Amino acid sequence: MPGHSFMPCDRHFGNIEQKLRKHATIITKHDYVHLIKYAIHGGFPVVEMKREDFLDVWVLQNYITKCEEPGAVFSQGRVFQFDAAYKMGYKIRLTYAEDAPTHTCKLQKSKARIYKEDIFSLHTVDLVPKYTAPIPLTAEKIKDLRSLLEHIAPRSKGKYFEDILCQQESASSGLHDQLLDEDDPEDHLLEFD
Repeated sequence: MPGHSFMPCDRHFGNIEQKLRKHATIITKHDYVHLIKYAIHGGFPVVEMKREDFLDVWVLQNYITKCEEPGAVFSQGRVFQFDAAYKMGYKIRLTYAEDAPTHTCKLQKSKARIYKEDIFSLHTVDLVPKYTAPIPLTAEKIKDLRSLLEHIAPRSKGKYFEDILCQQESASSGLHDQLLDEDDPEDHLLEFD
């Protein structure tokens, strides 16, 4: 949000950036993890995500209504309230002011004015993994990365990329074409297992 106040996490991000600036070369994700973990005395907790940790939340759209109340645009919301007293959706305020108007936004699909668990209960929705296989790189990107391998020292760190490239090169071209045809821009991320 433009003009947001200083938050304690901003200082932590600053500590991490200072630590990263002191290293001219950071080669692997393990290097990043180590630098972030020890950016401050006592360290930060770092959780390394795996492919199966990323879930496809877009499936939830099938279970909700997408209508917005006039004057309660989600992207302009500053305060969101989720309350057991209003299980059909959420409440939203467009400013932080306590006396600002609060709008109710119904997510439950139906014209019913009361909550019906059999119609709207997101906790029963199974979220599946977003990615079921490594996301393929283009042949051109693989070629570029291969040409850079000789410049990585020590050689043990080059093995990290060699493993990724071998995995990419052995992927079937059918899967490669299928994934690149999808419209989701997140699908063009590099898999680091």
